[in-house]
Amino acid sequence: MEQVALFRVPLHLEDLFKEESEGYHVTEEDIEKYETSVDIDEDELSRLWFLPFPSLSHDAWCQVFLGVYNFRTLEDEKKETLYCIVTKGVENALEYLREVQDPDIAKNLLKVTTFILTHFIVEVQKAHLDEIREQSPEELSKTQISNISKKTKQSKSKENHKWNWNAEKIGVTLDWVLRLLEKCFSKEETAYEVGDKEFISLFARVCYVLIEDNLVCRNRELKEVIFAILKVVFETLHYRPSAIAALLHLVRKYEHAAPLIAELIYYLDNNYLRGSLGAEVIQEISQYDPVELSKAPANSKNIATFLCELTDRSSAGIKENLSLLVDQLDCESYFVRNSVVHALGRYLLFTSSESKVEGNDEVEITAELRSSLFDILLKRVDDIHAFSRSKVLQVWQTLVENRVVPQSLFPLLMQQVVARLRDKSSIVRKNSIALFESLLSNNPFGPSLVLAIYESKLKSYQEDDSHLQKFSEPSQLNDSNTSTDKEKAMEFYQYAVHFIVKISEAIQMLSSLVWSRSSLDVQEAISCIVTARKFEVDNSNVAVRSMLGLVFSRDTNIRSAVIEAYIRLFVGDNEKDCLRRGMDVIRGVVQLVSGATIGEVACVQKLLEEFAAKKLIDSRTIQMLWDIVFEKIPGVQKKQKKPSLLVLTLIAPSLQVLISEQLEEMLLEQMKTWIREECELCCFAFRILQHSPTILKNKVVLHELGSELLGSLNLRERKMEQFERFLTSRLCLLEEFSRTIYRCDEKPSAIAAFILMSLYEQLSSALVENSTNEDNTGDHFENLLESYALNTLCILASLFHFSGHVALNELSLWESFIRRYRESMTNKQVEDGTKDIDAEEIVPEEQEDTSTNERYLDALLIHAKQEIISKQGVVGKLASLAVGVILQKHFYPMIKACAISYITKLMCVDESFCEQHLKVVFTVLASEEPASIRADIIIALCDLAVRYPNLIEPWSSQIFRCLQDSSIEVRRNTMMCITFLVLNDMMKVRGQVSEIVLCLVDSDSQVSNMCHSFFFEVSNKSKGFIYNILPEIISSLSSMKDLPEEHFKTIMSFLFSFIDKERHTEGLVERICQRFRLSDDVSCWRSLAYCLSLLSYSERTIGKLSSMLKYYGDKLHDAVVFQTFCNIVSKARKFSKTEFRAFLDDFEEKLVECQRKHEDPDENEQVTQTNESVDNNKNLKDEKRKLVKKQIRIVEETSEEEQDEEEDEEPQEVIKECPVPITEDYTSSEHLSQQIKRLSLRQVLRQRK
Repeated sequence: MEQVALFRVPLHLEDLFKEESEGYHVTEEDIEKYETSVDIDEDELSRLWFLPFPSLSHDAWCQVFLGVYNFRTLEDEKKETLYCIVTKGVENALEYLREVQDPDIAKNLLKVTTFILTHFIVEVQKAHLDEIREQSPEELSKTQISNISKKTKQSKSKENHKWNWNAEKIGVTLDWVLRLLEKCFSKEETAYEVGDKEFISLFARVCYVLIEDNLVCRNRELKEVIFAILKVVFETLHYRPSAIAALLHLVRKYEHAAPLIAELIYYLDNNYLRGSLGAEVIQEISQYDPVELSKAPANSKNIATFLCELTDRSSAGIKENLSLLVDQLDCESYFVRNSVVHALGRYLLFTSSESKVEGNDEVEITAELRSSLFDILLKRVDDIHAFSRSKVLQVWQTLVENRVVPQSLFPLLMQQVVARLRDKSSIVRKNSIALFESLLSNNPFGPSLVLAIYESKLKSYQEDDSHLQKFSEPSQLNDSNTSTDKEKAMEFYQYAVHFIVKISEAIQMLSSLVWSRSSLDVQEAISCIVTARKFEVDNSNVAVRSMLGLVFSRDTNIRSAVIEAYIRLFVGDNEKDCLRRGMDVIRGVVQLVSGATIGEVACVQKLLEEFAAKKLIDSRTIQMLWDIVFEKIPGVQKKQKKPSLLVLTLIAPSLQVLISEQLEEMLLEQMKTWIREECELCCFAFRILQHSPTILKNKVVLHELGSELLGSLNLRERKMEQFERFLTSRLCLLEEFSRTIYRCDEKPSAIAAFILMSLYEQLSSALVENSTNEDNTGDHFENLLESYALNTLCILASLFHFSGHVALNELSLWESFIRRYRESMTNKQVEDGTKDIDAEEIVPEEQEDTSTNERYLDALLIHAKQEIISKQGVVGKLASLAVGVILQKHFYPMIKACAISYITKLMCVDESFCEQHLKVVFTVLASEEPASIRADIIIALCDLAVRYPNLIEPWSSQIFRCLQDSSIEVRRNTMMCITFLVLNDMMKVRGQVSEIVLCLVDSDSQVSNMCHSFFFEVSNKSKGFIYNILPEIISSLSSMKDLPEEHFKTIMSFLFSFIDKERHTEGLVERICQRFRLSDDVSCWRSLAYCLSLLSYSERTIGKLSSMLKYYGDKLHDAVVFQTFCNIVSKARKFSKTEFRAFLDDFEEKLVECQRKHEDPDENEQVTQTNESVDNNKNLKDEKRKLVKKQIRIVEETSEEEQDEEEDEEPQEVIKECPVPITEDYTSSEHLSQQIKRLSLRQVLRQRK
């Protein structure tokens, strides 16, 4: 028999071109002979190439080998032919192997066959991967779909023309590889020597190459075959280190390989290797150099992903390598640090589940180890990188949810949560909020976290302990079980108290976080507050109220989240019937409105609208509220009537049917009692009636209620201390009554005139009585301003207040009529009539021309306005008296406030009247009147600005000046009104912008928050607004000597955060640099330099800054200015490209040169001589300075937005002091005015007394 040629597995294919292996090498002659490859018959090749006899198989062997070696250059048809030759040859080889008796021949045959098959797979797979990498993403997706999915008819037709290496062919070849591997290492067959690493590497190499393909890793069937092959490879101990190194190389290089290899290791450890492989892999990872990992971010990221995937599946091997893993926490790559933290968390979960099974000694050792790991994780919360801090918080959340964390760590964890809620990174805040919710939901202290309860229990235990130590016998003290239980109990309550205190701090942070700019932060904070409320945390009610304003949020997600949160708070997560859900909602809303502010009540009303839209409130719920109001439900407390009626008031606009006829009669009867005793309840009832206008038509109920209201104004039996409270309630009642009659009555003007005339009569009678009493009392001061005088003031205030509201309601009535008439004329459907007015009498039938009708209607409206403010009418006759009261220096503040309210409402009616009385209003605003009066004037001026913007515009500087008022209330109202007017384009910010920005650092947090909101809204509306005003702000603030440096930096850092466009940055660099020449103050230079440091620089803007060196170069001798510019350069260098750093180095050298130049004595002498020459010619210097200012002004004007060309009129001079009326109309000698002045004199005397 012919001698068998031995085949040695080469390390590389090129090694076979060397003449070292007899019979299994390829010569140059073979290459020239078989250059075209696969030229002979396919069946013949498949029967010969694997034979171990060179004389029979050399030609076939050379041809197949060259085909594999030159696979990339073959045509598609020949590639398919080669595939068939190789697969059929493997099949023939295995059949031939059954007949072979000689083990050397069998061994050689397996070598040759495995070599060709594995190298064929490797070469084909490499070519396939290279082809994929060269394809575009669109072509790649199409290729992936055709390769991985099942064959369609279209793909089958394409296969006939193009070679396709798909999952089916990969599976066929891998099955042959697995069968060859089983032949080599089967116990029944002749086993091959395990010591030949090159042969084993053939099988492993196939798997490694296939793992590089993402599609192969996703195929479950191929993955199982790969696992079966690698199982045999790893069972070979002497090859395991090489295999581990190869697998980790794949992990580092390919992102998709990490999950597959982690699953492979878990599969092998769990089924065959008993955890040893995972430990070796973790040990290998732990020994990586942290510096090398940090240099390759992609590699470190893949290693970290693999470590997380591996430890998720099994914690085997972590304990043995803990010390090495912990050392990796110092790695610069945050990916590696995150994976180590994840591994430590998984190990803690693993040890907690196994601690119950271990012995006592092992449990103690494990407990110490776990305590050390907990300490490490606590310290890692303060990691320098945001993603690392976030990962640690996620690990803690997992540990808390699995109840691994001991109760002693709960207060410390909550303390870390409070600190991380202030974190700058949104992802850290998100995870800290999630950890907060987990700590609450899984706390070991109980479902109700009321601080007072736990403090009382802790105090009782401490007292018992101290009492026991003082009075107990030694035998009782030695009772170890009792003392241990008490110590545990005391520890429990100590931890609980500390935990609840930290929760309260976190709740405060969450209350502020609901107003964050990040929508995600807001939604997470809302969820946490709901959870805290369910655990009855002390200040959770305040946090629940803080969410109310979010119902008006523009963000739909936030608005939906807060509504769902209140539903969860009121109703809960359990399913309930409609009645119970409605009752729960009402109960929760009643709690919200109890003690609520005006703003909170408006938010609750919006919330009720949403509840009504979701049908959470039905007629049965409404009836229950009415039963509470009328005390029909037994056990209902009297104090529940007010919030219940308020809830009905808030629901009224959302529901069409709120009150039945029976309830109407009961309510009206009850209101007659409430008018005298419960004014607030009566106000709520009037508001309900306003939204049910069809109920009271054609009835005299309002006349009766008006009479009762007039009778309730008598103050004879009341004391001085009750006057203010009594007057406030009556004025509110009059206001709601006026609104009700104009909405619910068919003839509101008649009722209003009746009330006004009755008030006039009461005032006249009171003044006559005052005169009589004055004559009887003589000059005794102690009888002044008694009940009869207070009654007069009460009637006067009521008259002012009611007259003002009647004026506005009359105007609204006329305007609504004219508007409806114009609509009817447009539709050619004239209404038959309206309230108190017959359309046929007002507009003659002959006036068919539209333009004539429009002019007539305009004239009609002007005439109506004149009638309202006329001195002969019931409303306007008080104007002179009101002005006289306003201008009196010492008069009762509430009466003066009513007079101002009356005048400003008349000013809203008529423009000429407004123009005539603006001086009076601004005189009071500039005076030292009480803050409440000035705050009311600001609101009134806002209304006037909406109606007559051109009249108020010249006085806008006086309004802006109120931003620096000493009263917080005035500043709040001013900021609120300015925000409304500016955002609605009713007022322009020009020279007063510096007064607005100072509110950013206002001592009152509400003013500061409103100012921040103002700039946010203005920036959203006009992107270039802040850019245009910044130069003016910088000039104004930098020249303020009394402005603290911290405030300046706070303002500038906030405003510069809105500059996000490169062209804006470039423009600001130019403007700010030019201002260096306009100031000789060092503090101003430093302020300008600080502003430059707040900008984000690019290559273009740095170039602009360098070109402006001539403007600020002589200021660099100041150390602060020079350091600021150096910081700008260093910050720009961090994000610059390599080629631009040379320019930065050159710019930095110029800065240093300028600094040295002005610090050099010789240069200073030259500068001094130059300055002396300049001093001799001051006029020239002034001219140059003016020229520079002019140039800067030109630059600013060209870059700013378009301004109005018309110049504003100069505002009229404010009346600083006016002890007497300023016009003849105001100096009338009427008996009414004289009596009011005498009342004022009495008050002055009383105050002096």
